[in-house]
Amino acid sequence: MPDSQPFTFNYPLLVAHRGFRAKYPENTMIAFKAGVDAGAQMVELDVHLTRDHEVVVIHDDTLDRTTNGKGPVDDYTLTDLKKLDAGHWFDPRFAGEQIPTLREVLRQLSHRVLINIEIKSDIEQNTPVSGVIEEKVLDLLKREDAFSAVLISSFDPRIIENIKGTNNLLAVAFISETTEGEKTVNFCRGLNVFSFHPNFLSVDKTVVEGMHEAGVHVFPYNVNSKLEFQRLIDTGADGLITDEPLLFKKWHARLTTHQSAH
Repeated sequence: MPDSQPFTFNYPLLVAHRGFRAKYPENTMIAFKAGVDAGAQMVELDVHLTRDHEVVVIHDDTLDRTTNGKGPVDDYTLTDLKKLDAGHWFDPRFAGEQIPTLREVLRQLSHRVLINIEIKSDIEQNTPVSGVIEEKVLDLLKREDAFSAVLISSFDPRIIENIKGTNNLLAVAFISETTEGEKTVNFCRGLNVFSFHPNFLSVDKTVVEGMHEAGVHVFPYNVNSKLEFQRLIDTGADGLITDEPLLFKKWHARLTTHQSAH
C-alpha cells in the first residue's frame, strides 16, 4: 500500500457512495450523515453548476430522476432548486429533503469525515471543458479551509489536469469503467493522482499491484456484496466505494474478530 498521502485513513478505507445510498435518497444531507453514522471514513458526492454558477450536489445533469423537478440542473438558479423535493422519489418518509450545496456539505461534514467530490463532464460527447466548475469548487475549498479533507475525482482526464494545474498539492483521483494496464498506470503516475477508482468488475491483483508500484491507492466502486468485499480486499485494494457502508462495516468487523481469534 502506498505510504504517501495528503490525509490519513484507516485501512481499508470505507467510502459511502452518494452517502448511504442503499437506504436513503442519494446525495442528500440525511444520506451523508447516515453514511458517517454507519462508519464511513469518506463520503462520495457529485457536483454540478446552477444557472447562477452555484455548486450543488446532485449526480445527474438533469433533475428528473432524483427530484420533483424537470430538465437540466443548469437551467435553474439555486433559489429555484432549493424549492424542489429531493427525497420523496426514494421514499415518502424523506419528503422535504433538499438538494444540498457543496458549501453546506463542507460546513457540516468536512470536520467529521473525508469528502470525495466527483466533478462531472460530457466526456462521451467530447464537449469542451470550461474550467468554471473546477474554479468554483477550488474557491469553496479555500473559503471553507477544507483542502486537507477533500479528494477530487473525475472520469475526465481534462478535469484532473485542470485541478492539478491550479493546485498540484490537492489530492485527485481518476475514475474509470475499465483498466487498460500500463496505459492507465502511466496516466495515473504522470498526473500524480492519489487514487484510482475503477469499476470493481475490472479489478484484480495485477491491476492493484501495478497501481501500488506507481504509488497510487486503489478504491474500486461500486461494491455492494460480501463476496465482492472479500474478493477485492484479497486483491490488495486499499478501500471500497459502496452503497452499503453498514453492511461493509459489519462484515469487516466480523472478519477482524475471526482473524484475531485465530
